Amino acid sequence: MAYKKPALPEACLNLAVVDIECASLYSHTPILCVGIKPLGSEPYIMGLKDFPPVAGRNIDKHLVCATLDELERYDGYVTWNGLMFDIPMLDDRATMAGRKIHETRFHCDAMYLASWGKSRMQSRRLDWVAKQLGCPFVKTQLDINVWQDAIAESLLYANVGGSLDQLDKELSSRFKVGHKNYDYIVEHCLEDLKVTEWVFGRLKNRMRSMIKR
Repeated sequence: MAYKKPALPEACLNLAVVDIECASLYSHTPILCVGIKPLGSEPYIMGLKDFPPVAGRNIDKHLVCATLDELERYDGYVTWNGLMFDIPMLDDRATMAGRKIHETRFHCDAMYLASWGKSRMQSRRLDWVAKQLGCPFVKTQLDINVWQDAIAESLLYANVGGSLDQLDKELSSRFKVGHKNYDYIVEHCLEDLKVTEWVFGRLKNRMRSMIKR
């Protein structure tokens, strides 16, 4: 009987690209939104404004808990610098909210496919690597002021009254009516997901082992 190549399954692992946008690089500030893009499918956003805020420092508690539940739907995820930022940030916010941290999943931090002996690229910044590889998607640029304004906007947009006493003094001084900065961060997150997936597609043949954390 002549050999006939069998068709491969559509997906051996149900993976998603994950990106988290936060108020700062440190976990004492809240998560603003979480972007998830199943490989080959459309991305979606879970944002602070989509859940009832909690008074105090854990205003993102419901978002964090929903994110943990959502990630458990996948066998694993692809990130860029997720080992050093996204996952530790999510774990910290979960712990502060009194929630058990995420379950261990297959995790490919694609940043390390462009470094650590797998590449001699000058930089491992996502936008730099993407440009060098000819990525058709472009990362948007942000400054810290946009993030700070987005926190205040998301509280107002979540219909908690937007009272200034619910915000830190630093954020209160930046309080604005509307949510253009928050929406811009959401768009920034969506673009990050597209860029990360595209770059991962170019670098995934360098992956030699599974990372679980």
